[in-house]
Amino acid sequence: MYGDKLKLLNNNKDNIISLYSSGQNIKSLGYDFGVSEMTMRKFLIANKIKTRSNPKERKFDTSFFFNENARLAYFMGFCLADGSITSMKDHRSTLEIDVHTQDASILEKFCEWTNYDTKFITKRKNKELLRLCFNNKIFKTDFSSWGLVNNKTYSAIVPTISDNLIRPFLIGYIDGDGSINLSNGKSRSRGSYFNVVGNRLLIDWFCEQMKRIGFDLPFKFEDIEGKIWKRARLYKKNEIILMVDKLDIKKYKSIALNRKWHHFL
Repeated sequence: MYGDKLKLLNNNKDNIISLYSSGQNIKSLGYDFGVSEMTMRKFLIANKIKTRSNPKERKFDTSFFFNENARLAYFMGFCLADGSITSMKDHRSTLEIDVHTQDASILEKFCEWTNYDTKFITKRKNKELLRLCFNNKIFKTDFSSWGLVNNKTYSAIVPTISDNLIRPFLIGYIDGDGSINLSNGKSRSRGSYFNVVGNRLLIDWFCEQMKRIGFDLPFKFEDIEGKIWKRARLYKKNEIILMVDKLDIKKYKSIALNRKWHHFL
């Protein structure tokens, strides 16, 4: 088994060294190539690469994460869906976001907002996924008001979002874990639909927040007993249009993922 892993690492030696030299940490590299952090560290040392005792804190505008506005609300909503925060007692405090390659524009936008070099957007090996990793001691800060906690998939808590930021936050959450389509009336294969999936606690909270902004129509649910996740759906075109209207998507079109909302913009 170890021989197979070593062969994989050797076959990707140049790529691994390049990624590490550009700032990706050893733990993240190990995850990408399917080996432990210790195995990856030993591999780098064996190839005469000087390893860092601490993950390199790549420079970005940390003030972005404390300036409450529509951009931050959208960013945090997206991260609640597709991000993960890890705050440990030692130096490792990170926020990681993974998206499909077709949504590279959203990571590029996040880099623009945080004054972060886009070279730190990396492609996951053998997967159509891109990753953006922020590493900084600020992620030891309590971001639970946004719902961001360690192991949020299984230990979710509901966010506490103000009235003026709830819409961009919900749009960000939908862009991360939702899908939406509006039929033009001609296609037989794809009708109108909306769905969002996540931890059942968060999906129930999402539906409550939609009522909070004036969308009173009921969602349909896929809710399997014993599963931690839950899906909320809409199928009627007029209901989807009303939901989008309540989200005021046109006001936030500059920050939303155009691929998902172009029918309404």
